[in-house]
Amino acid sequence: MEKSDITLTDVCLKNLIGVIKSNMNNHPKPIYVSARHSDAFIYILSGSCTYTFEDNYEFTVNQGDILYLAHKSNYKMQIHTTKYEFIYCDFNLDGDTFRKSAVFSPTEATDAEILFNRLLKEFRMFSKISFYKCISLIYDIYGIILMSKNNNHTEQTPDNKIVSAKEYIDANFADITLSITTL
Repeated sequence: MEKSDITLTDVCLKNLIGVIKSNMNNHPKPIYVSARHSDAFIYILSGSCTYTFEDNYEFTVNQGDILYLAHKSNYKMQIHTTKYEFIYCDFNLDGDTFRKSAVFSPTEATDAEILFNRLLKEFRMFSKISFYKCISLIYDIYGIILMSKNNNHTEQTPDNKIVSAKEYIDANFADITLSITTL
């Protein structure tokens, strides 16, 4: 079964389940999750953890990262630090698309942290207006994910490699050791 990249498909929030700030301290043994009950965005406040999925896809998250965990995913968590603290938001997306879990490193982690803290605050308000603010904040977080994906992706395009090479040539034009290999 092919899983889609959350940044390459349209996302429509079906419902919001919960927003929680949590931590796992001194947890040396792996934690196993089978058939995750929902989708989730998780902001890592502190610590480090490796997630290994059933298809051997693996990544490590650190402070400032945003983690997307896909609905129905099976994974193992191995926490590497004595304190692992995070804010997570559980929700369901519309449709039957199977998505791939992923980690994103926003260029401005502080902006992401502010959004997650606002989301947590609004979720605790228990009003209709707060609920809609939460929905809006989740889409804002998704926007940060898209920007971080696009920033990482843009750096790898052939056009950007050519521009970088040209800038290097311009800066080192007088260097007699300049060669194609150096570029």
